[in-house]
Amino acid sequence: MREGIRTFAKVNYALEVLGGRPEGYHEISTVFQSISLYDEVEIERANRGFELVVEPEGAETGPPEGNTIYRAHKLLAEIAGDELPVRVRLRKRIPMGAGLGGGSSDAAATLVGLNELFGLGLSDTELKEVGLKIGADVPFCIGGGTALG
Repeated sequence: MREGIRTFAKVNYALEVLGGRPEGYHEISTVFQSISLYDEVEIERANRGFELVVEPEGAETGPPEGNTIYRAHKLLAEIAGDELPVRVRLRKRIPMGAGLGGGSSDAAATLVGLNELFGLGLSDTELKEVGLKIGADVPFCIGGGTALG
């Protein structure tokens, strides 16, 4: 898969915080909307292991083990029972920590791309279940568009 997958940012319309949850998150009601700002994820097979290259150099993506692309790869490799050796190139345009879902959309693209590249045969519903283990916005980012959350 040499061609990059565009991973669109999202905004929240009419966000309402409904209350706290025991694990520290908040219960919310919102409308998600994909917007035209995007990162790009390119995935190609490798001989072994996992490699993540981020462009531009120095772009903020957090620590490697906490990166959503790394986490998406790790979860799918566990499900597949295979190493899924890849080299991932992330062209970062969505600012980190801006609430635009850049990390979530990058994880979503990684899940979809790995599923396709390795012929894992997971449905969108199954990918969304895996995505939920990475972040609450990841399932939305798999389909994008407009959705009630």
